[in-house]
Amino acid sequence: MLLAAGFVAVSLLLAWPAIDGEFLSDDYFYIVGNPYVHGLSWANVRELLDPWGTAARQTLNYAPVHLLAHALEWELFGDENMRAWRAVNAVAHGLASALLVLFLLRSSIPARAAVLGGAFFLVHPANVEVLAWIFQLKTILSLSLALGALVVHPKRPALAAVLFALALLAKITAVFALPVLAVQAWSRSRVPDGSPRWGWVAIWCAIFALVAVPEMGAFQRQADARLIIHEDPLVHARSIVAFAARYLAMAATSYGVSNFQEPPPAVSWLDPWWLAGLAALVLLGWRTGVTLRRGEEEAAFWVLAAAGFAPVSQIFPFVYPMADRYLYGILPGLIGGTILAGRAGLAWVEAAGGEPLRRIAPNVPRAAATAACVLLLVFAGRSHARAPVFRSSLAMMKDAALHYPEGLQAQLLKGQASARMGDTEAAVRAFQRAVDLGLADLAALLNNPELAALRTQPAFQEVLLDLARRDVERLGQQQRPPTQAELRQLSLAYVVLGDLPEAILTLERALEVEGPRDATIRDELEGLRRRQAVRGADAGSGGG
Repeated sequence: MLLAAGFVAVSLLLAWPAIDGEFLSDDYFYIVGNPYVHGLSWANVRELLDPWGTAARQTLNYAPVHLLAHALEWELFGDENMRAWRAVNAVAHGLASALLVLFLLRSSIPARAAVLGGAFFLVHPANVEVLAWIFQLKTILSLSLALGALVVHPKRPALAAVLFALALLAKITAVFALPVLAVQAWSRSRVPDGSPRWGWVAIWCAIFALVAVPEMGAFQRQADARLIIHEDPLVHARSIVAFAARYLAMAATSYGVSNFQEPPPAVSWLDPWWLAGLAALVLLGWRTGVTLRRGEEEAAFWVLAAAGFAPVSQIFPFVYPMADRYLYGILPGLIGGTILAGRAGLAWVEAAGGEPLRRIAPNVPRAAATAACVLLLVFAGRSHARAPVFRSSLAMMKDAALHYPEGLQAQLLKGQASARMGDTEAAVRAFQRAVDLGLADLAALLNNPELAALRTQPAFQEVLLDLARRDVERLGQQQRPPTQAELRQLSLAYVVLGDLPEAILTLERALEVEGPRDATIRDELEGLRRRQAVRGADAGSGGG
């Protein structure tokens, strides 16, 4: 308990530079613009729990534990007490780090090494994104519940199964706990009179299958055929390996931390990240196989790291192929595996080395602990310095542009700056590049007041038309029943394309769909009908 309190205090200290910041980016999608989390009314709770309901379809995830947590925060803090919202994340991250210590202690890792491992996780600069970005509470909850399930499973398997289910319902990536449980069962089966409890592994598999069905149904709504790593499948495969190397480098040194990461694909067979990733994966694969065959607990940690990487490996590409927050589920496995591999290596040296090595070996743990403490101080300082990045959306964009000057966020900043200076050609070029990189938010370009003058320019109108056509192609032809939000987006695309009758029909369809935006849709529908009437009157007058 004292350790947990200390970790929470450190977490709050790290988050303090961002403690009174604003809602950021996806916070608006999941929280501010999501009426189902605006309080714990029975109607909201019922909707959030419905696996096929509007809330799951609109947020593109079935994650009721995550959204219920935000609903509770809204009930307690409203939408103005930003310090309280961010303090919740900081406290949760501190507790998750303390729970990782307990998870490490469940293996044969010594107490001091376990505490250092938890502290490393606590202050790692990549985890600042989860610590300071409100909607990333889901990442903390899913990891904490999954680790809790693994910790209590040996003595309370039924409770562990419940915790695993809750972890999945916070964020589906908590599935990393399932292969870890299977490896632990395998290790127990290798011990005389061991009890592998394969039945509980089967129960966890069934729980995952039940949660995965509605999750995949909701998640597939955000599929976009434009999102590819590269047209060449070999380049795509090499890039996945290169991303693994980048995560390993980030884990060990914090190199590469950034918002909205857009690393280039591994186009060449000589790409250093691809080669480093290949070597690292071969080494880790060999070590995992050796320890798994022996039934050693180290294997479970390497499997944990691999299972944490698999969902974010870009087999199915995202707009931003890497993110600091994705390391959150990978890092615990790397920490535990490194500690156990280090102990095994030291034991081998003591057994196989000569007398000089045997004399040096006892000093190695002390030297490693000293180096770890120095690294912790460096990481803590960098994390505290990085926290202000999460005070505002603009600060996040600038951080991304600093690290990826040709990336999507940099193009948006360039476009806005050029528009303010009246450089239409440069602004249009930047926004078109942003669209090519994956920008799909037509409303953001239409509603940005800084772009009012630019919207009258034919070249920029062509960018808007391009986005509108893509929305019509993606949303107008989907087989799944659309949500109100999707129909509003489709209606806006028709407006941009100049097809007011189709835009009106689309909003009328939106009114027939169950959802929270009926009043807003009626206002928009009335506005479009007035525009159509004016257009019809103008056409009649011209004809006369």
